[in-house]
Amino acid sequence: MPLRFRQGTVLLVHVPVALEVVYKPGDLLCLVDGVAYPLEHWENVVGGAVTHSDLPSYFLGVCHSESGLQGVEQISVDISPMSVYEFDVDSNEYEFGEPLRPALNQDGISEWFSNTELISSLPENAIARAMEYQIEPSNKLRVSFASAFCSGSSNKFARLGCRKV
Repeated sequence: MPLRFRQGTVLLVHVPVALEVVYKPGDLLCLVDGVAYPLEHWENVVGGAVTHSDLPSYFLGVCHSESGLQGVEQISVDISPMSVYEFDVDSNEYEFGEPLRPALNQDGISEWFSNTELISSLPENAIARAMEYQIEPSNKLRVSFASAFCSGSSNKFARLGCRKV
């Protein structure tokens, strides 16, 4: 299921893109050396000995504009912690405010690109929070995202500016 905006206040920022990458509305993005990348590219772009727990420090937000390979140099990204989106999650019960992160496979590698699923997480590894209480197991949940680039978010790395690697 694609990510769907449900309610709230968006905070759009314009960020540079990698010209060789296609961006779609709803893509979750990270910011590496001042350039936005979809999460499916994150591990390849960052490279080296990064772990999945490093993702929150790079997490930017939700893409709101499209860019193909037509030379678009920037896109709009929602970094607001007040925006609520409906997203696929691991079928489970969820508490309001529960921290969430992308799913991992058995090798500890992100399955983001295959199932776009969020699962329960330790707060320090989270890029999202449950915005509703689910008393019955459900595979859809309303969530808000925690950008590392919005000082009002619940991301432990929340700050303004680019991370220097």
